[in-house]
This record gives sequence, structure tokens and C-alpha cells, in this order.
Amino acid sequence: MGQKKPLVTVLHLSAMSYSTIFVSAGRRGLELELSPRDLADLTGASLAEICQSGVGGNGVFPTGAEEYSCIDGSF
Repeated sequence: MGQKKPLVTVLHLSAMSYSTIFVSAGRRGLELELSPRDLADLTGASLAEICQSGVGGNGVFPTGAEEYSCIDGSF
């Protein structure tokens, strides 16, 4: 998709429950509406339970340690 260089893209699994989502189109105020599947296909995105670590890790695919919490607060 129009990226100057390929970027690692990760979509939260919950995005797949929507028929369309809005993503930044590269300029302030410019958005693109597309299906999550199309976004994943176009960017080569991985699907994951994206979580945040309380100790500065990237938090993707946590091992279950208590210092992790998912974005939606469910972990």
C-alpha cells in the first residue's frame, strides 16, 4: 500500500469482527475505509492478541505473566 518502506503491521484479532475499519491514509484527516481482511492482505499484516507489558516489552503474544494486560483489558 503506498508505504515508502515496508513496515511490520499487526492487527488485533478483534478487528476481524468488523465488516470495515478506518485506517490512516497518510495525511492528517485523511482516512481509508476497507475490510480488515483487505488491510491484512495488502500490508502482509499478522493477526494477534496485542497486549502491553508493564515492564516495557512489546507485549505481543504474552506468556501469561501478570505484568501484561490486553488493550481491551481482558487479559
